Amino acid sequence: MIKSSKFILELPNYIVKNISKKITVEDVTKNFYISKTSLASKIKEERGMTLIDFINYKKIEVSKDLLKNSTNSIIEISDYLGFSSQSVFNKVFKKYTQKTPLEFREENSKNI
Repeated sequence: MIKSSKFILELPNYIVKNISKKITVEDVTKNFYISKTSLASKIKEERGMTLIDFINYKKIEVSKDLLKNSTNSIIEISDYLGFSSQSVFNKVFKKYTQKTPLEFREENSKNI
């Protein structure tokens, strides 16, 4: 089993802390003092995905919680998570869950 690097362990917290922003590769490289090449190889090696995929994955995890436990509209959630449009949010959400945000909410809502 590969031991995760400190960077990989701290990255999810960084993403959640900046969840409302459009997080770029440059933001991450500056924050963690890591080169783009090292960043790409560490993420791929330890998470099996690109940085952008990992950021989107974390944003979708947060969105699932918001869809289940809040009355915020899908567009409000999309905006809060820094997606450029609701259609982009829908596309990314479906990539990770095989459902649209509305379908997910209807199946998982706690009827707030």
